[in-house]
Amino acid sequence: MAIFLDTGYYYALLSPFDEHHKRANELFKEISSGKYGQIYTSTMIISETGMLVLVRTHGNDLALSHTKE
Repeated sequence: MAIFLDTGYYYALLSPFDEHHKRANELFKEISSGKYGQIYTSTMIISETGMLVLVRTHGNDLALSHTKE
């Protein structure tokens, strides 16, 4: 068994403003435990995630670290 992690998951994990952030954190624990098998992703997914972060934060890297109000 294996799991392929895509851009949407990574963004939700990184962004406290994403509606799926809480669930992404819960899944991180499960995924890290090996529950779903080997973890896969690609360099293109990592690149795409970086671009998505830049676009959604308008290049402000601190935007990911702020908490919701």
